[in-house]
Amino acid sequence: MNEWGLSATKVWWNLESPPLLINLNNGVAWGKIAEIVENYLQKGNKVAIDGKLVHRVYDDSGGQKKYITEVVANSVMMLDSKPKG
Repeated sequence: MNEWGLSATKVWWNLESPPLLINLNNGVAWGKIAEIVENYLQKGNKVAIDGKLVHRVYDDSGGQKKYITEVVANSVMMLDSKPKG
């Protein structure tokens, strides 16, 4: 299993609201996809992820409810061009 931070940016133009929305979630991958993510992705890489959103709730050690949304990857496609050299 491999977990990583994921930032998704959506830009739109509307005079009544700011033109940018950034969602921060955790990404999760298993098996071969987890190996690819671990070996080839670096912070700032652009990727397309096909998967599903999973929402979980748990109680922390202090008894507080914690809510987590994760993107569980079925496939990951790298969108950055290959490095030159």
